[in-house]
Amino acid sequence: MLSLCRAHARQCAGEASAEHPQLPQSARADDRTQLHRQGPHWVRQTLLVPNDLHTAVLLSMQRALWEQVTPDLRGVALAWSGELDGGATVTSRFLYEGAVGALQEQCVSETEAYFLADFLEDMSTTFVAVEHADRELQRDEEWVFLRWEPTMDLPEQPH
Repeated sequence: MLSLCRAHARQCAGEASAEHPQLPQSARADDRTQLHRQGPHWVRQTLLVPNDLHTAVLLSMQRALWEQVTPDLRGVALAWSGELDGGATVTSRFLYEGAVGALQEQCVSETEAYFLADFLEDMSTTFVAVEHADRELQRDEEWVFLRWEPTMDLPEQPH
């Protein structure tokens, strides 16, 4: 559908007709915009389609974590490799403060399902819950969630 809209916008930008008057050069569509009519006016809409794996993975994971963060979740680490258009591999570790139970396993599973829904079928994922975990990244990981925790060297705060 998006390709058809973009193609239609390009066609309209290049051809004059009674239905689609000639657009000025500045209003023509490119690869990151979509033009469509809203009443008598042309509206340019920027396409928010990430074209690199890094951006796509972080944006998808941000949305996938909605309502999945429990109080005992210390952090979520993410690593990925491959290409967005094929053969990408994504791993995620959910670092929990204590033991992992059915609720935590369900949250990790749902997060993985929501994450995968944003991508093509050829993406491989491994999301795991780690109990009694330290807040440390492994090689090639990046934080996508990290809760605040007090440290031992904080001065006492006056009341």
